[in-house]
Amino acid sequence: MATFFIEQFGCRATQADAAAIERQLVERGYAASADANSADFIVVNTCTVTAAADLQARQSIRTIHRENPAARVIVTGCYAQRAPEELAALEGVSWVVGNSHKPEIPRIIQEIGQEIGQGMAPVSSGAARQGFVPLSMIASKAHSLERGPAKILTGDILEQRDLLVAPVEGGEAGHTRPVLKIQDGCNKRCSYCVIPQVRGRSRSLAPQSAIEEIRKLCRRGAREVVLDLNVGKVPVHFEESPGKPVFGEMTQANPEFGALHDREAVVRACGLRDGDIDPSLPVQTVSTGVPFTVVPLRGLELMRNLHVDLRSASEYLGGSGGKFFYFVTRETVDPSARLHARMMFYNGEDPATGSAAGCTAAWMVAHGVAQSDERVLIEQGVEMKRPSRIFVRASRKDDRVVNVRVGGNVVEILRGEIFF
Repeated sequence: MATFFIEQFGCRATQADAAAIERQLVERGYAASADANSADFIVVNTCTVTAAADLQARQSIRTIHRENPAARVIVTGCYAQRAPEELAALEGVSWVVGNSHKPEIPRIIQEIGQEIGQGMAPVSSGAARQGFVPLSMIASKAHSLERGPAKILTGDILEQRDLLVAPVEGGEAGHTRPVLKIQDGCNKRCSYCVIPQVRGRSRSLAPQSAIEEIRKLCRRGAREVVLDLNVGKVPVHFEESPGKPVFGEMTQANPEFGALHDREAVVRACGLRDGDIDPSLPVQTVSTGVPFTVVPLRGLELMRNLHVDLRSASEYLGGSGGKFFYFVTRETVDPSARLHARMMFYNGEDPATGSAAGCTAAWMVAHGVAQSDERVLIEQGVEMKRPSRIFVRASRKDDRVVNVRVGGNVVEILRGEIFF
């Protein structure tokens, strides 16, 4: 049985790619080797974000060839996409495959194996993914030996429209938990960054495909999904009921309670009228990652006619520790809802603000609007004709509020692509 080893460099995106490659090779009958010295095939998955990363990759390739000269080395990743000729010139490299054609690596290894008598079961024709050019359609000159000792397979990464994933169950590429990449590339063109040139335009896994991949992982024992966001890692649990959309619930960071605000100052800052704020509840800033200042108003009529002086409100928040105002009232359209909410910002309105809803969940438990661990409904987006149902809960532990959870059902109503 032919063996392989993946030498990994770089960020989470390249780590996820390495895990997917490993999974694909195992599915095709190859065995993962414990180290590069004993492998028949070695995939070097490179990074190119700095000159030091390039140097590290070249040094690693030279070391691999020196210690295992019989191995066939395939170099891929961001460095391979940016400067394939540099890598093809290194002694011991058999193939250089850019990010544009990473899914072709199992087929390349298959072809090499057949040449040297280590071929496994042929890769099925279905292995070629939409959006990537299969080897059979590439002119021979594109990967001939005329370009150097190694064959090169690269293409225009900006033409890639699909995000390719493989079911990754954990264990691949050194991971101990499942990994699912749902976005790749970047649409920004920062002068100091090569990411768009080596990973292409920003593209995401289709929502239904992401759900299906998550379901596969759950059937194999995964218990939660962890979103790696700017505010930190956010665990998400899912509940399924027959005939109903999947319900997802994320756990936010434990809340930090900030300033209690003077009602009159908030009235002046937002352009409200005296008496608009509910006197039975406090105006307070709470953060579970992003600080929101929760403002309780007297009723639905005020919410429907709410017009906020955003410039004045922003100036007030800038000196009080809040990022945005989140307006709520205990009078609701849906009798089953606990709060009715509106979120205005940047000259617009948001129909569903999960980060603000989490802060409000903590605020509700702290001030008796909801009980500890009681799952309650916040309705939002009604005024803008995009009603949302956000379910929240939080726990009280001694004198602290912890374990803030925000959830809801997502129903797909439209699917499309924007090209630019």
